Amino acid sequence: MTTYNVLKFVKVTENDLLSFISSAKKRIIFAKSAFTKKEVECILDTIDRSRVSCNLYIEAGDKAIRFGFGETEALKLLDDNLGKINLHIADRIRMAILIVDNEALMYSPNLSFIEEELQGMIFPNGFFGRDSITELILQEFDIEEVINVDPKSVFKVIPFPGCEN
Repeated sequence: MTTYNVLKFVKVTENDLLSFISSAKKRIIFAKSAFTKKEVECILDTIDRSRVSCNLYIEAGDKAIRFGFGETEALKLLDDNLGKINLHIADRIRMAILIVDNEALMYSPNLSFIEEELQGMIFPNGFFGRDSITELILQEFDIEEVINVDPKSVFKVIPFPGCEN
């Protein structure tokens, strides 16, 4: 029996993130202090294409470590699409947590939208996990929903060399 209960160190780039979101078949749960317009557009496209359920957790407190409350266009898109997205407010979000179906990505986002992504990133900035790791995160969100997704549909995040389990 093959096990898919894997935890990997990963380098999360914008393209990887958008590709991961687009791969959703059943659900998206995304907690992040602020969102970009590209992220929200990708989420909305995925909802329209695959009819996934979506819960977003965004920070509204004044103790946030970020530049503003996110891109203005992203906030407008969220506001215009509240019928499609379950939006939750949380304080002091310090790491981004993204669950797509039964896979989880936890990473450190840029501290501000002014920072440009480092093209030559060598050190991992996140973890990618499946199965029981995702279940542990869902427990923290008080979500007990179990979904069935083909375990062979493995998402390809670029692993940090030498750190794969």
